[in-house]
Amino acid sequence: MIDEGMLRMITALGHGVPGVTVRLTCEHGAELVVAANRLDAHLDPCQLRAAVLVPARAGATRLVDTIAAAEVHLGLQDLGATVVCITANHPSASAHLDAVASWAIRVCMVEELLGASRRELSR
Repeated sequence: MIDEGMLRMITALGHGVPGVTVRLTCEHGAELVVAANRLDAHLDPCQLRAAVLVPARAGATRLVDTIAAAEVHLGLQDLGATVVCITANHPSASAHLDAVASWAIRVCMVEELLGASRRELSR
């Protein structure tokens, strides 16, 4: 099962970035296509967002609980890309670098998403 936090981030990308297609693979092997602009889509980004935000209830299965993997396709070229490589020579520094890398990716993702939103709004 995919981490719920990761699925929420992928859902935000699918919902907030024009042209993105999200492909979800369920635990039983079925694939769901999520897109606003494809005829073969099973869900649109708003429906996925609503499904991911459904709170857990006893005895009820949520979509989030059935997703094994998720992929994001297309549209990301509009965001640009930032690649940074930092290596640690000492094993004790690796954990600290992991924390820094995690923080950096969150900051970059937010900035890139905000920039894409601003560009889209200015069109």
